[in-house]
Formats: sequence, C-alpha cells, structure tokens
Amino acid sequence: MPLRIPPGTPCARLVAGALTLLVAAAGAGCGRAPEAPAADFAARVGDQVLTEAEVREALAPLPAGLDSATARQQVIEQWVTGELLAQEARRQGLLTRTDVRRQLAESERSVLAAALIESFFEANPAEPTPAEERAYFARYRADLALREPYVRLRHLRVPSQARAAQAATALRPLDASVRGDSLWRMAVRAYAPDEATTTGALALAAAYLPESRLTELDEALARRVAALQPGQTAEPFASGNAWHAVQLVDRQPAGTAPQFAWVRDEIRQRLAIEQRRQMLARQVQQLRSQAQARDQLDVR
Repeated sequence: MPLRIPPGTPCARLVAGALTLLVAAAGAGCGRAPEAPAADFAARVGDQVLTEAEVREALAPLPAGLDSATARQQVIEQWVTGELLAQEARRQGLLTRTDVRRQLAESERSVLAAALIESFFEANPAEPTPAEERAYFARYRADLALREPYVRLRHLRVPSQARAAQAATALRPLDASVRGDSLWRMAVRAYAPDEATTTGALALAAAYLPESRLTELDEALARRVAALQPGQTAEPFASGNAWHAVQLVDRQPAGTAPQFAWVRDEIRQRLAIEQRRQMLARQVQQLRSQAQARDQLDVR
C-alpha cells in the first residue's frame, strides 16, 4: 500500500520544501528551456518546462519508503499551478509594478547569497573530530537527554511470508546480549535476500533511533513496534512490497541520559552547524573589510 505522508512530519516538510522551491522559481520567472532533448520533461507550460532531472532533484531528499509516485505528482501539479499563475501575471503586466520588482530583486539577492553560502561550505566542509564530539558529549550530556523514546530493533525485510516466518522464529529466542547480536548476524545472512538488505539490517540492529522515525519510514512497522515490549517479536506482517520480521530489543524512555553512540549523529550536526556559523561569520567580515577598503560600503 502507498505510504501516507502525515502532516507535520519531516517527510511532509521535505515534500513541502521541494514544492515551495519549484513554485518560487516559477513565480520569479526562473523557468528555463530544457537542456535535455525536448521529450525529456515532466510538464510544460508555454515555452517553460519542468525537466525530469528537476523532479528527481526535488524528490531526492525523501526516504526510500515514501510513495514516490504520489510525491512526484504533487511536485508536478504544484509546478504547473505556479507557472500558470506566473505567466498570467506577466501577461497582465505585473512585472512593471514597483512592489513586484522589489520582491523579485529581494528574491534574487536571497538566491545568490544562498548559492554563495552553499558553494563556500562545499569548499570548506565542517568536519568535527572524534575528540570534539566526545568533549561536547561530556560537557552537555545532561542537555542531550532523550526528548522521546529511543528503540533498538532487529528488523528484516524479505520477499515472502514463509521467509519472514523463518526469520521471526530465529528472532524469538534471542536476547539483548552480545550472544543475541551474534546469532542475529547469522540469521540475517541466512534469510536476507541480498547484500544491501543484509547491510541495512545489521546497521539498524546496532543503533538506537527515535521511535517517531519509524512512522516516517513505515507506519505498519511503527505500529508493530509500539505494541511490543523489549524482547518480544512481532508476528510476520506485510507492508509495502515486502514481508517483515521484527523484534524490539530495547526501548529507552524520554528523559534518559543517553549513551554517546545514541546521540553521536546529533552531536556531529550541532558541532558542524557551529563550525559553519563561525566560518561564515569570518567570511562575511572579510568581505565587509574588503568592501570598506574599496570605499564601497556605507552603513548609516
């Protein structure tokens, strides 16, 4: 079954963000003729086209489990609506209005500034060191208390009900010990249909993740896990194009002081944001100094 995109979830915000960017481009007159052959477009309004490459780019941030056909149609319909409105605005001469021209100039400035910042960060990546991550964790561990329940799962996607039942049978006697993890690795290699599934299942079982993330990826999986107690194994179930076997290894409640591994990704993100902020501030100050030296900057 197609996955519903719950309002307010990161998935929904990603779709909304992609649509907003495409509509903004249409409204600002940023449509362009396709570089690919004429047939390689998803939609056309007059001489403006939305290329397949642009649609793929808009959908790229979305999780693999999302109903991509529905999201694709939303992207296309929003672009068409925006382009129709933009072209009608041009036909009515709204480009000559002072307020419209001012907003377009502001949009151009914002887009150029954002492009420069992106290029700057690509050339100067923020790379927190393991020592910086550990130091941050030691200093702010109390502030990193879990804001929601975190779970650790053993979960395997397989193509058939029979294979899911075999995997679930292998799961039931396992516990949260190192021995249980070792036996799980053996079971994954025995029942996983391919190497990619094996790698993903082993990586998932080694990590804690926010329980809400399961809803974003697969609502049926989230419902099964929510009903489990640590150590319990769900009955095999179908979702999407696969059958699933899942065991809840552990659940840590909100407010728990985390272990470093649980929040390492969040720490890296926080440190990277701070490093980028500092690098950008230095870059802006350098540009300001250069403009002042050329007598091209006045602030009154």
